[in-house]
Amino acid sequence: MRRVRFTESARRATLVAQAEAGERGGNRLQPEHLLYALLSGAPNTATELLVRLEVDAGELRAALEPHLRGEGYRPEQGIRPSEAYRRAGERAHEEMFRLGDRSLDAVHLLLGIAGEREGPASGLLAARGATLEALRARLHRARGRGWGILRRLFRCRAPEQE
Repeated sequence: MRRVRFTESARRATLVAQAEAGERGGNRLQPEHLLYALLSGAPNTATELLVRLEVDAGELRAALEPHLRGEGYRPEQGIRPSEAYRRAGERAHEEMFRLGDRSLDAVHLLLGIAGEREGPASGLLAARGATLEALRARLHRARGRGWGILRRLFRCRAPEQE
């Protein structure tokens, strides 16, 4: 299997998601933790895409809050990804390859989460018009109009370019 490079924003989001899962009392990392993490930090390509779809990131974060609670953290078990989280990650990789990108970015993670047809995270996105299809269409238009400028603005470069 090919090794995939993560951009700084994608790497940061995965680390914040793990921290959120532990802080909120759970051993299972869910797509909701990852979406919350994408919305919590510095602006990135995922948040920019949501802005272009007129999704209020603060309101979406608030709607995610009830879905972040764990069922009791057991340190000896560590934090493990749920099956839904793994599927979202696999879809993020597929989106990266489909788009012809060389590094996995925050926007790929968002597409992977939206592609998870079941679950709170994708449901909350869809309820706000951010379905996988809508995100792909908006991303396609954005890339056609200077997506590279946005990537430079948000410093979403591949590690080998940093």
